[in-house]
Amino acid sequence: MDGLDLEIDPGELFAVVGTSGSGKTTLLNLIGGLDTPSSGSIAVMGRELGALDERQLALYRRTTVAIIFQAFHLLPERTALENIELPLMLQNVPAAERRRRAEEVLERVGLANRADHVPSELSGGEQQRVAIARALIKQPRLLLADEPTGNLDSRTSREILELIAGLNREDGFTIVLVSHDETAMEQIADRLIRLSDGRAIEERTL
Repeated sequence: MDGLDLEIDPGELFAVVGTSGSGKTTLLNLIGGLDTPSSGSIAVMGRELGALDERQLALYRRTTVAIIFQAFHLLPERTALENIELPLMLQNVPAAERRRRAEEVLERVGLANRADHVPSELSGGEQQRVAIARALIKQPRLLLADEPTGNLDSRTSREILELIAGLNREDGFTIVLVSHDETAMEQIADRLIRLSDGRAIEERTL
């Protein structure tokens, strides 16, 4: 990032576009608390991330922010339902409560009938829906999505983007969505920023 000055409003669907190497993923990693800036500051909901120690950052990543990656990062030996439950296991949520909430979010992403299937038995689009459900079960205040349709065909990509846009419209999630598909972002985002070499070269309200 090079001199980026950015504010994202609660409940906004904010799109970040640019070519490979423009800084899109770096921006998400900084907001997500995965990387630490060498200068400048990042505040999320009034909390300065640079002032948090490792334990506090881990808690931030566990409870406040959720990240959806291009790669699904599902455990191959676990069922869809078990993959979704994992974040709650880290929070020591009781098994019955984990199962109830996992079933709810699986229903939310349209995969209630695939709960007992392992990732190898699911299509790419279904695996990404499981990954989205795994993010949602944390009930995050901020949802970050890094090229969530990068490994999917065009039809499935549209379905996943519609699902993400629905989470913003219907549930009020604040979403930062990184993509190389500017046309698709123009159709669903509230605002769009274009990065090049770590700099913001364009910002538009849509």
